[in-house]
Amino acid sequence: MGKKKELVRAAIAAASAMLLIPTLASCVQSEAETATEPSATPSSIPSPPIEATPSLPPVAAPFVTPDCEAMVPLDVARGWFHPDIELYRNSDYFERNDGRMPEILTADANATSIEKCLWGIPGSDGMFWMTVADINAADRAAVVAALIEQGAVESAVGEAVLVEVYRETGLGDLFDKHYFGDGFWVQARSNQDWLATNLVDAALEQVRLANPTLTF
Repeated sequence: MGKKKELVRAAIAAASAMLLIPTLASCVQSEAETATEPSATPSSIPSPPIEATPSLPPVAAPFVTPDCEAMVPLDVARGWFHPDIELYRNSDYFERNDGRMPEILTADANATSIEKCLWGIPGSDGMFWMTVADINAADRAAVVAALIEQGAVESAVGEAVLVEVYRETGLGDLFDKHYFGDGFWVQARSNQDWLATNLVDAALEQVRLANPTLTF
């Protein structure tokens, strides 16, 4: 009888063990799935692209006209022409009938910076003069076309343009030289070719100093 009870207990224990095995296996499987399941990551929102600041075109510095006395000191002018010569800055000579073309007068009127220099002997017709000013593209084209129509000779000086005019008048020969640089213009007039050339060269030297950003 005692042996029979022991066999019953052993059978119950075996059955209980068999019931625990699937439960433990289920737990182990559940833990394994939990451990290997990838963790959810928050969705990343792309940042809007950074727009580049548009670059502004460079603004050209305003043209500065040199002073008459800086371009041609009085002692230099007297050495070139006559000991009694005087400087008449912005003389009304330029507003009177001096034979200049309408295109030139328009360019003068449209200039934002202009210097008019006249050197002359008091009580005499002996004189020479020069104008330095900024000039826009339309006025430059109009002046050059008008000068060439009157027989002027155009030549390139690097990236600049030199237009030369020779006239015979009742007072003698006249030499006009027009130098057109990048946005500026030098006009010189004299009764001698070399003097008109000297005026242009003197003006350009001072234009470079007064406008260091210009290249010519």
